[in-house]
Amino acid sequence: MLKNRIAEGQPVELIDGARLVGMLGGVEIKKETASYSQEPKTAHRPSPPEAFMPPPARKTCPKCGSEMVERVARRGPNAGNKFLGCSNFPKCRHTATTV
Repeated sequence: MLKNRIAEGQPVELIDGARLVGMLGGVEIKKETASYSQEPKTAHRPSPPEAFMPPPARKTCPKCGSEMVERVARRGPNAGNKFLGCSNFPKCRHTATTV
């Protein structure tokens, strides 16, 4: 057979279509008629949309150009509230409110 001569001496194993479908596991095989059902055995779970979203844009300090980071006020009238502070603190003390 031509097929066997092509694979001879190669690291391949020839298989028929029914066996391939069985190995893939996504299609059921009926032995009597060898017809294939298009119903998958397991439900496909799509990736969450967040997986395809680009990372959020980083905010930069308008004074020194460093990255702004989210912080929480420890004392004063805004204690416990979040704000953006320059990552170059204490050299740069620029702050902004979070959006």
